[in-house]
Amino acid sequence: MTAVSPHDVRIRPAGAGDEPFLKRVHAAERHWEFAPLLNAGDEENYHKVLAQQYNAHHEVYFNSYTVAKYGIILLCGTPIGRLYLDEREGEFRVLDIALLPHYRGRGIGSIIMHGICATAARMRLPVTLHVHCLNAAAYRFYWRLGFEPVSSNQRHTLMRWFHPSYEQFASGHFVPPDVTVRRLQHENAGSGAA
Repeated sequence: MTAVSPHDVRIRPAGAGDEPFLKRVHAAERHWEFAPLLNAGDEENYHKVLAQQYNAHHEVYFNSYTVAKYGIILLCGTPIGRLYLDEREGEFRVLDIALLPHYRGRGIGSIIMHGICATAARMRLPVTLHVHCLNAAAYRFYWRLGFEPVSSNQRHTLMRWFHPSYEQFASGHFVPPDVTVRRLQHENAGSGAA
């Protein structure tokens, strides 16, 4: 698949008419978690659980993050995903980012996260998010971007990204320097180097 230009990706506010699309994105994002129901031939419960999860998550989002921004990710004007972002006073919290399966692996997630992190770095704020402990692909994605685990409750891992220098960030050093140093030290310690 060809990479996507950052100029082709934008985010617009979600509206009431977007709910069917948001449910479709939710089902695609959570399919891996509830696929065993389908594999067991229980399609009715599969759809019921997905609907319950969608409603429960949105109730938590709307009640706990009252000033969050709920957005539709567009590629050349076509809706392809969702971004829920809470720009609170002391941090940027990515509540949820999800793309439809056909659009994954094309660099779109990186484009969006780079934009969020650029704004946070300019404001000298960290970016935080939760990753499901069983979602190894998402964990690796954020790890490559320089996010590091902060805590875990056995279901989700809280990850954090903070860049102390917007100037360094803007010159192409996306991964925070202290993260790079820690990871190099860890690698060297693991390989027995002094």
